[in-house]
Amino acid sequence: MVQHRPSRRPQRRHSRSTRSSQGSSSLVSWLAGAALVALAGGALAAGFYGYRMVSGRPVLDEATLCPETGPVSVTAILLDLTDPLGPAQAARLRTVLAQDVASAPLATMISIGVVSDDPSDWGAHFATCKPAEGSDANPLTENASLIQERFESQFERPLGEAIDAMMAAEEQDQSPIMEALQVLLAETPHALEDGQPLRVVLVSDLLQHSDLLSFYRGEGWEAFEASGGAARLSHTLNGAEIRLVRVPRPNASAEAQALVDPFWAQYLDQQGAKAPFDIVPLGDL
Repeated sequence: MVQHRPSRRPQRRHSRSTRSSQGSSSLVSWLAGAALVALAGGALAAGFYGYRMVSGRPVLDEATLCPETGPVSVTAILLDLTDPLGPAQAARLRTVLAQDVASAPLATMISIGVVSDDPSDWGAHFATCKPAEGSDANPLTENASLIQERFESQFERPLGEAIDAMMAAEEQDQSPIMEALQVLLAETPHALEDGQPLRVVLVSDLLQHSDLLSFYRGEGWEAFEASGGAARLSHTLNGAEIRLVRVPRPNASAEAQALVDPFWAQYLDQQGAKAPFDIVPLGDL
């Protein structure tokens, strides 16, 4: 009896099919692995990019909130409220100051001082760099709530409280505007550094009245020069932008009012301020 050997051809076809299936499976595994590697690499790149964005923000000085390299500019605000404002003027002033602060670039040093007949009140009552708000935060890398909380607790509220305290001051006997301005600039961090952009906002009726010089005594620029005051000018306003928020004082004498514009034009020019000056009337009607 002749025995027939089983054919090996079907087995060979089966083996080839198995190898093909195994090869496809290996390819799929390789592609999946490659995809995972690519994803991991992308995540790593994104993390590095995020780190670069976070580390790209300047490190802030905890006391002033300024970048360690210093502020981008300085805005010094001097309030001459030796004669109290009326309600309409006070409301208008708050709006003007809020607009000034809002328009200042991030990392601007904002300082504020007051004119007083008491020299111990002169100087910077508030001096802090404007930090980022929550709306400035990068949603991928920063906590907007924490950034907004810092803006409000360390900048916005303290600035508002300083302004409120100054506007609540009682009437003063003198208005030493020049003297208070010089001390404010001296006590404002970075204000007097060479090349530092400086902006001065002077809220005043500009009726200088002190032992040094008084428009109420009929003393103008000639008297200032004769007393040696002009020779003492320190040129602290070199290149500074000036904004004059004029407070009307209709009760002042015509003689005193006539001295205001010529004197301050000469004074600001001698101090090196940049012309023309921005003048905003603080009316009450």
